[in-house]
Amino acid sequence: MESRPGRTINVIKLWLARNPTSLKFHKVRDSVVRGINSVNSKMFHLNLHKCENVLLKNVDIIAPVDSPNTDGIHIGKSNGIAITASRISTGDDCISMGDGSTNISITSVWCGPGHTGLASEA
Repeated sequence: MESRPGRTINVIKLWLARNPTSLKFHKVRDSVVRGINSVNSKMFHLNLHKCENVLLKNVDIIAPVDSPNTDGIHIGKSNGIAITASRISTGDDCISMGDGSTNISITSVWCGPGHTGLASEA
């Protein structure tokens, strides 16, 4: 099969469209995100995809304990992500990491009552 420019981007857009997320960061670089509150997302609350050198600070994520697949923060194909001074209370993973994620720092994050604090989905 011959590769066509834009095909990968279209596949990613289709996946994101089928997986509802409250807030998506795509190819964000050298940024600070703070003071975000996300309540009762249908799936991922925050999704960082192909991001670099991003600090998430004072993030408050809340979903009912019985809500399925409500990952707090999902990180995929990103580098240099720091999450600190945050509270993640979901029915699923607090923080999940997809393939290609490197140099991830998580400090001072309260996590619960979901079934996993940190999950690798690679």
